[in-house]
Amino acid sequence: MADEKPRPPSRGRLHLVVVSHDRTLLDRECDEVGLPGRLGDLGILPGHAAYVGALRPGVLTLLDGRDTVRAAISAGFCEVLADQVTVLVDDARFPADLDAKQSAAALQEALSQLEHAESEEIEAIQDRIALAEAQVAIAAAG
Repeated sequence: MADEKPRPPSRGRLHLVVVSHDRTLLDRECDEVGLPGRLGDLGILPGHAAYVGALRPGVLTLLDGRDTVRAAISAGFCEVLADQVTVLVDDARFPADLDAKQSAAALQEALSQLEHAESEEIEAIQDRIALAEAQVAIAAAG
């Protein structure tokens, strides 16, 4: 992320890139981006101050005119520079990628694991629960 040069501002729009370790998951312009920050939800509009932060598993939302796109993302990081928003995550799932029954089963499995978890496992399981909850929400919204 730090080695990439930000694109110039594009007439009051943001350029959002979501990448994993091996591929680009989303690359498009939009009006607004919502991210699940580790310390609270982030709303990013054109002209946002430069920012680098950690993300928790949850729902990424982008608004483009009347179009709203949501994705369930794993924990990761984000960088905002000159109307360029770069999101680095292990995984992002869009509605077409999700099955409601499988997402609900993954959530139930993670909740079950939490009941018997050792203290050092709790944070990782809580992240899996948050990701599964986001996937359930995205799958239900279709």
